[in-house]
Amino acid sequence: MKSKEIHGNPGAELRGILSIKFFSLTSFIILALIIGCSNPEKAFQEAKNENTINAYEKFIKEFPKSVKVDSAMVRIMALRPVQGKWVGNDIEFNISSDGIKITKLESKLENSASIILIVQTSAYRETQFLFDNIDIQNDGSFDFIKTDSYSQSTLKIEGNFTSSTEASGTFTFKNYGYDKLNGSTTWKAHPVK
Repeated sequence: MKSKEIHGNPGAELRGILSIKFFSLTSFIILALIIGCSNPEKAFQEAKNENTINAYEKFIKEFPKSVKVDSAMVRIMALRPVQGKWVGNDIEFNISSDGIKITKLESKLENSASIILIVQTSAYRETQFLFDNIDIQNDGSFDFIKTDSYSQSTLKIEGNFTSSTEASGTFTFKNYGYDKLNGSTTWKAHPVK
């Protein structure tokens, strides 16, 4: 009777083949991810489709040497609010030269205020002058709360810039001592040319 001689370990051989195939598959997936994520043309198109400051800033951060960086920066500036005086129903405010703040600096408003509000309720009407700087977020939103302990009142302003020339929001006045002074106003505003 002849005996078969078995050389090596067949289990080890199989593990070696599977290990090579797994390594090859992993390498292919990583390469595909790198190629897919490092395409500045595709990333810029995605930023354009989203058309937000956040999307363009993300593109610039990921592809700082891309030829599309200048285009992304131009689009960011086009999305920021126009500098200067804005007016609307019961509200006026001043936008900074870089479009990232409501500010009193270089203000063309009365008393060089950053915001002027006509607070009006059923029993109350008053012009409020604010001199605070309010940051505009990259999504175009802003909010501000002012509490006056002397008059026991709170003024809350919320808004959103939907384009470089359109904004809307609400402001709410609450007096904790006299309910008839409480009220809320919806506003829309645009830059003065």
